[in-house]
Amino acid sequence: VTVSAYMRFFDVSHPAMELVVLANPDHPVAMKTVLAGDDLLRQRHQANLEDVRRKHPLPDLEGRLDVVPDKLAIAIANEKCEFRPRPVMHTYATHAPWLAEQNAAYYRSSAGPRFVLFRINPILERFPTLNDGRLWLEFMRSYQVHENLESDLLLRRISVPRRVELAPMAKVVTTWNESVELPPAVRGPIWCRVRMQQTTAGGLATFAYKLPPLWLEVSHIDQSHVYRVTASSAESGFLISPVLTDRQQLADLLANPMSAAAISDFRNAEVKSLKFHTSEISQQYFYEKDIEISFDEVVVSGVGPLVSGPIGSAPQ
Repeated sequence: VTVSAYMRFFDVSHPAMELVVLANPDHPVAMKTVLAGDDLLRQRHQANLEDVRRKHPLPDLEGRLDVVPDKLAIAIANEKCEFRPRPVMHTYATHAPWLAEQNAAYYRSSAGPRFVLFRINPILERFPTLNDGRLWLEFMRSYQVHENLESDLLLRRISVPRRVELAPMAKVVTTWNESVELPPAVRGPIWCRVRMQQTTAGGLATFAYKLPPLWLEVSHIDQSHVYRVTASSAESGFLISPVLTDRQQLADLLANPMSAAAISDFRNAEVKSLKFHTSEISQQYFYEKDIEISFDEVVVSGVGPLVSGPIGSAPQ
């Protein structure tokens, strides 16, 4: 019954659905596949790979390639590249600081990817730079734009990495629905780390099912936007200002990593203030009242040694 229900919503010719089709003997494609043997599956698989290559062509690349955030099929289908993904391949799955650090450490290592196929594609209304947030520091430290493709940026690792430091700006203790002004940036983007501590009841509710969503409201010069956040990713750290919503903004940032705050195109994307929201029941029972926030300026000071350890840590 479950298989039949799911098959109403998926294309049975997709490789991921072929086993589902075979598991449902009542489906007409199942008998055809069984009679034809492996050849039919192989033909379908190759046809789907060719379709991906046609829609997302890649240039010839020498060296390892990773895909951020999650369009892995592009790398898998293209035989022109050596696909070597980071430890946690999907950005939305880096739901703990130590997982985000595993990915960042891979990028810092000598085995890290030479090329990165990148696009900004947040899920579930999340803040654009939240998931796998530490990779953004690695982009500024070790990558430049190699080619601007039709729907993605192709980044290339530079031979000598830049020096990237987090310069402390401010630490704030706030609470729910309370606006916090960001310190003005002078030398680069602003990095943010947030600690929202669960209560015992919140831990039990998380174990039993899940908590109501958390929301981050950011205000610019003349408008505001609300995004979804997760407490663990916010504690790991992410770029809070400017709000980068498309790949061209990342290209601009990497083109001028040592003067990001002076790029006029980013002025309207700068965050002036922020506040956190959640449901009344979460505020009352599932989270502590105090929210700890630290702001750091991302300072790129030119060419420097590749640092072996992580940049910064969670607020104490």
